[in-house]
Amino acid sequence: MGETLTLQRMLEMHRIIWNFRINGGNADDEALAREQVRSFRQMSRTALLLSLPFLVLISIFLVANAGTNTAIFAGLCFAVASVSAYRNVKRTYPDKDADQLQATFRTIMVEASSVAVVYSSLLSLPVAFGAVPISGALAILAVGSIIVGGFAYGSIPKAQTLFIAIYTTITAIAYISLWQLEPITTAVFIIITAVVTDWIYRVFFFNFAQRHLHSARLRHAVDTVRFLLNDYAEQSSDWLWELDNNLNIINPARRFAVAAGQDISQLRGKSFPEIFEDSTERNALQQHLKSGEAFRDVLIPLHVNGERRWWKIAGRPVSGTSGSGSVIRGVATDITAAKRAEDRVNHLAHFDYLTDLPNRALFLESLQRSIARRPEDRKIALLYIDIDNFKAINDSMGHASADEFLKSVASRLEKTIGIEDVVARMSGDEFVVALRNVKSTDDALARSQDFLAALSTPVMVCGQLVNASASIGIATTPEHADNAETLIKFAD
Repeated sequence: MGETLTLQRMLEMHRIIWNFRINGGNADDEALAREQVRSFRQMSRTALLLSLPFLVLISIFLVANAGTNTAIFAGLCFAVASVSAYRNVKRTYPDKDADQLQATFRTIMVEASSVAVVYSSLLSLPVAFGAVPISGALAILAVGSIIVGGFAYGSIPKAQTLFIAIYTTITAIAYISLWQLEPITTAVFIIITAVVTDWIYRVFFFNFAQRHLHSARLRHAVDTVRFLLNDYAEQSSDWLWELDNNLNIINPARRFAVAAGQDISQLRGKSFPEIFEDSTERNALQQHLKSGEAFRDVLIPLHVNGERRWWKIAGRPVSGTSGSGSVIRGVATDITAAKRAEDRVNHLAHFDYLTDLPNRALFLESLQRSIARRPEDRKIALLYIDIDNFKAINDSMGHASADEFLKSVASRLEKTIGIEDVVARMSGDEFVVALRNVKSTDDALARSQDFLAALSTPVMVCGQLVNASASIGIATTPEHADNAETLIKFAD
């Protein structure tokens, strides 16, 4: 069963080889055809060198065993065969497009037929007319001519088969025409040898075609990957980077240089971590690079043309080319816009959008931590500040002016607090101040007067002078509460 399958595969292989056509839309077929023409030039050169000894031996054999006329005929055939072979070596075949390649193949097939007729006539005609005797040397010369001629046209299977078939047919007819046992036996031997030679050369061509097509597809794949990588490095929002064992940049891409705000010559050989801002993130990146393990999503800041930007880095160690040892390769992405948006969202989640003071959630978190860390000899006082008659200000001046007034309130409160104190906006016209280092309730009362004085000072808002006052509620810990929520409620 295995032998049958093998034979079927070989027959299918030869069918494909024989029916091979150059498809103008198939780059692989055209590439193979061009390679066939180039190989034909090389093989013709080799075949010319191999054929010279055979032609010389044939001529000597004919001169030694035949008359003058046969020798002259042999000389003419020798000259024609030599000129044809030399012409194949020197000729420049067009190979630019499919039509020219097809025409080249047809030309080679015509020449193969002509050369086969000339070569076979050297021995077959003298044999047919009884000018030379049948001998083993004669059969060897005929078989050698088949092998050399098949080799010369081996890169183009149809031309090869035509040469072998024509040569073998003419030679066999000449031998069989003698109607003797020895010539007929010699003819059968030559036919069998020709069939086997043709088969073997086709197998060689099939392997040649398979290797070339595989190499061509591999080159196409490599070229495609290289093009995509170059396009990726040049056009995408990401870019590739590569470092040597000392963490120095090698082969920086143009996109990388543009993103870093430096020239390629400046980046080449520069320490990769040094292009980033001195920070804990840079220290973390260095640890990842030195760990010898893959990493990803490392965020790190750097300054580009005076602007602070953020990159996201991923990389992994790989084997270098040409025995250069391991290198580190990775990709970087500029995420400055996303980082700013994220920071903005985080800021809005913890700070008041109007006054930019801490909001209720952040203030509660901070106050609870302060209560937990409060020394026993110290108190934390909470001042709950409510602006008097704010509704009237809002109704008379409008929302925009009221907002400006609240901003001025926040500014005056920030200027009045101490280094350890915290001020926040709770809602509307309500603010809170955490005095995190007071000795007694009297100290808190005294500090509250400072805030009342600051808020009672008239302020210019949208071209109008506004007089305002405030009410303040005071609560202290541990007297009134021991947690942030209760302390705020008590002060309110």
